[in-house]
Amino acid sequence: MSERREMRIAGGRAFTFIALFVSGMMVAAAPAAPRPLKKVVLVFASANLPVGTSPQTSLPKMLGYWEEEGLDVELQGAAGSLPSLQMIVGGKGDIGVVQPLTLFQMRPRGAEIRAFYTFVRQNWFFPAVLADGPIRSIRDFKGKRIGVQSLGASMIPFMKLVVADAGLDPENDVSFVGVGLGAGAAALLQQRKVDVLGLWSAQYALMENAGFNLRKFVDVSPIRDLSFAVTFVATDAWLRNNPEIAVGVGRGLAKASVFALHNPTAAVRLHWKMFPQTRPAGESDVEALRKALHELEAALAFMRIDTTTDKRWGATTREEIEAYANVLLRSGLLDRSPGRPEQYYTNEFLERINAFDEAKIIDQARRYSL
Repeated sequence: MSERREMRIAGGRAFTFIALFVSGMMVAAAPAAPRPLKKVVLVFASANLPVGTSPQTSLPKMLGYWEEEGLDVELQGAAGSLPSLQMIVGGKGDIGVVQPLTLFQMRPRGAEIRAFYTFVRQNWFFPAVLADGPIRSIRDFKGKRIGVQSLGASMIPFMKLVVADAGLDPENDVSFVGVGLGAGAAALLQQRKVDVLGLWSAQYALMENAGFNLRKFVDVSPIRDLSFAVTFVATDAWLRNNPEIAVGVGRGLAKASVFALHNPTAAVRLHWKMFPQTRPAGESDVEALRKALHELEAALAFMRIDTTTDKRWGATTREEIEAYANVLLRSGLLDRSPGRPEQYYTNEFLERINAFDEAKIIDQARRYSL
């Protein structure tokens, strides 16, 4: 073989080696393909998602908390807690957001479903009256008309207990009137067509934004015992098969709650960005923001954990569940003891849900601006 041919072969081998080496380096240097997100369907008890729901809806998505957990969370609405729970049992959703009353009513009937994250840690259903009116205590409810959303509302048994615990006769000392929600209910209160409203904090915040000054009876028996308030639930089988998803959803909720508490203004604007229809129309930015902040802060007051017994995000104690069940029994909403608290709530995911750097989220919130 000639010297020139040997040089050509050697050169070709060298070129091939270099090409393979460079190609390998490029492959090694290329970023890894992002892992596919796991789809999760989250079903709320309402199709309307106002700004007070931002820690459960817009913030975990807009801030990327759920995506960091490898989750693609789809938000759906249902016409109440029972339809939400039925969608979960029927396999049309993965996680439902429900009032625990529905959980206590349906599990004894065969719905194998339980809560794994308590989002609202204090009861937010309570009576309210006009602040400048004559009613100063629950005993002043005697002879009065209590306005509730409808005459089939579960607030009626609760209000009867409130009245009874104050020493009044709930069957003869008060009456109930269906008033609906929002401005219509507030107008009936102002016109003295009803004397008391039996609604919830979000509705009262809307009324206050409209100029009504209310006196609220929050710390009264027995509603102060209803600390097991709004929960995230799934079927027993789904929780067994998807523990990491349950943890990821819960951790996203916890981070979003911390963020909202430390930067409610950013929380409002992020919610408007995701759900522009929730921004009040025809108002200045200053006025719209003022009202939205009042709504959000009214909701956050019942979600915070610094006043709770168990200061972990998503927690509920056995004692709180037992107290809640006792109120349901006394009100007649349950006709027999529901059984062990563990049937209705599991705390098995709490340690992992709370395993995040809260100080980092607080710092993010304080620095965040839109």
